[in-house]
Amino acid sequence: MATPDNETPATAATSATTVKSTRARKAAAKPATTPDPVARAAAAKDAAQGAGTEIAQALKDAAHAVIGFGVIGWNKAQVQRRELMKDLNGQRHSVETQLDGAKEQLATAIRHLDARIEPVRKDLDVQLDKATAKLPEQVRDIVKSARKIAKDTEHQVRQAVGAL
Repeated sequence: MATPDNETPATAATSATTVKSTRARKAAAKPATTPDPVARAAAAKDAAQGAGTEIAQALKDAAHAVIGFGVIGWNKAQVQRRELMKDLNGQRHSVETQLDGAKEQLATAIRHLDARIEPVRKDLDVQLDKATAKLPEQVRDIVKSARKIAKDTEHQVRQAVGAL
């Protein structure tokens, strides 16, 4: 083996071993390639299908999560609606109770007022009857219908209030 002038035979042997080991490492680092183009295409197709399957599964999982969040949100809204209806029904009952009490107080006040005004009303009716008798026929009819409308309206108000 010929060596350059500054190399000794031992140094040359070491240098040759280093070159061989470097080539072996490079060869080992390269992936084993299939020389057949059909096999390479099939391998690429399998890799693409695997990636597509992973993407499809990720999208499916995301869709399930979104649907789940929607269902949870709907359930929370229903619970809040029920609680609101319960609160409003309770408040409505309270208001109805207060209104019933106020209505009863008003009816009682009207009955007391009627008891005090009844003698005055009777005197007024007698006086109106006397005065109406002296009026001409057409005016008398108008006064009678006005008195009837007033009595009917009073009766409707008393029914609404519960003072009858």
